[in-house]
Amino acid sequence: MLKLLSIISIFVVNIYSLNISDKENFYEILSKSKVYVDFNKTKSFKEIQHNIQLFKNNNKKVLSFGYSPNLNLWINFILTNKSDESLDLALEYDNPLTTHIELYSSVDSTTQKDGVYQTVKNRRTLNPAFEIKLNAHESKEFFLKASSHITTLIAKMNLYKQKSFYEKEIKHQLILGLFFASLFVLGLYNLFIYFFTKDISYLYYVLYIFGVIMHQYIYVGMSNIYFFTHKLRVLFIEYSPLLVAFPIFFFGLFTKVFLGTKHYLFINNILNLFLIIIPISIVLFTAFDSLIIYRHIPGILLVIYLIGITIYLSLKNNRQAFFILFGWVIVLSSAILMYLSSIGIFDISQYQPYYIEISFVLEAFIFSIALADRMKQLKYEKNETTLLLRELNHRVKNNMQTIISLIRLQADEVEDEKSLNILTTIQNRINAMSHLHELLYKKSDISYVNAYEYFDILIDDIKQSYEKDIEIVFDIRNDLKIDQAIYCGLILNELVTNSYKHAFLTTKGNIYISLLKDKSNFKLVVKDNGIGYDINKPNNSLGIVLINTLVKEQLKGKIQRDTTDGVEVQIYWNNNG
Repeated sequence: MLKLLSIISIFVVNIYSLNISDKENFYEILSKSKVYVDFNKTKSFKEIQHNIQLFKNNNKKVLSFGYSPNLNLWINFILTNKSDESLDLALEYDNPLTTHIELYSSVDSTTQKDGVYQTVKNRRTLNPAFEIKLNAHESKEFFLKASSHITTLIAKMNLYKQKSFYEKEIKHQLILGLFFASLFVLGLYNLFIYFFTKDISYLYYVLYIFGVIMHQYIYVGMSNIYFFTHKLRVLFIEYSPLLVAFPIFFFGLFTKVFLGTKHYLFINNILNLFLIIIPISIVLFTAFDSLIIYRHIPGILLVIYLIGITIYLSLKNNRQAFFILFGWVIVLSSAILMYLSSIGIFDISQYQPYYIEISFVLEAFIFSIALADRMKQLKYEKNETTLLLRELNHRVKNNMQTIISLIRLQADEVEDEKSLNILTTIQNRINAMSHLHELLYKKSDISYVNAYEYFDILIDDIKQSYEKDIEIVFDIRNDLKIDQAIYCGLILNELVTNSYKHAFLTTKGNIYISLLKDKSNFKLVVKDNGIGYDINKPNNSLGIVLINTLVKEQLKGKIQRDTTDGVEVQIYWNNNG
């Protein structure tokens, strides 16, 4: 009988075992496992172990069971070391919000526990991780039980060599640290503006930013290892409706003040009603567990209404609404992708690991443009002194330089070419605004800026980002209004960056930049002698969309492109537009 069981065991291992070699550093586990769902949550490990027939083969890389499902998920897998030496492995459960996770070993009957409600002491990984040791040519069978009392239950399992896992983890935490530091600096920057201007909209925006920081801090698992005690972390998870509603509530207040909805009585009254309902709903969801399934509805309805307000006021030519709308597109895309990831339908991180974080940085970039426009409005509406505006420009420049420094530090750690290009592009865009604020700080008259001086500094930064011997020829003899200067700087940054990236097959080439003025009409020309491109081929990159938006919506101008001999872009606008 024992011989028969041994033969059956060997046969099962050969079919269902995941073979581990000393050459590969990463293995995806879940699609090579068996699963069983205990809907009654009654079966113990011993019962499960002796009823292996309950398990079914699984071919999915991610399993999702929604929010706080009343079940236990059991996962069975076998690991076999095919090498001649022992292996130290790390099994990562790729979801930091699952409340209870237990890993059982059939061989030595050991149990490892992790999860939000039972986090391992001195843990230093964002996701739950279990250490596994396999001797040479050894096979081990494991059972993993996962359940989630109040958060989403999503199962995704990765197996690494321990060294590779901790190297990946350090890089991941560094990038997330850059993201949080950037948002924190942005929050402080807006807080300074509030202190100087007493404009309440900036205080609401600061509270929104800190709400986003807190939400993301828990969402990505940073709270599992940094600063929060176990009791405090559990408390935040149990009051997650408050955590989600906090940034939405203050963004509603920000929108109310920033867009001036008080001038639209009906719209404003409905918005006020939403702002009253949100806190009341949080109290009800916290007090009555039976209502928890409806916790996201008030926030979702408020977001939909805010988007509707923004679109409506954009059609009414509200200047600030255009900026908010552009920011909404970015934030909403991130929110949708976060939701799809949380329910296991689509995981954007498989294609761009830091899409959500990059989206928040882009949102900050959009609101920096809004800030420049807001500054101009403050000058006319509130008659702020020149000294105050110079101080604001100085603080803007300093804070943007802090963000740029953080990006440069992170770029030194990034080896992926695509991620490095994204960080370089973000850095140059922020530089385009930072240099303008630096020039304004040095001037007594901040109505106009010397276009040649501004463009020359901007181009120098781009040169340093790319190792190419490109000659830049300027023909600029005009000044620009402050609001037009920032738009032209951003446009020029995109066009010249595109030339450096795509125009030249070798490291040499020429780029010609001219700014001409005829009475009140301006003409900005950027031309390179590169290889050109097919103008009829669709191109919906963020850079092209940004250029078109700035030209048509902000400068109220028009744009022409000629790609017959290199690329020549001509932009026309009226100085009084």
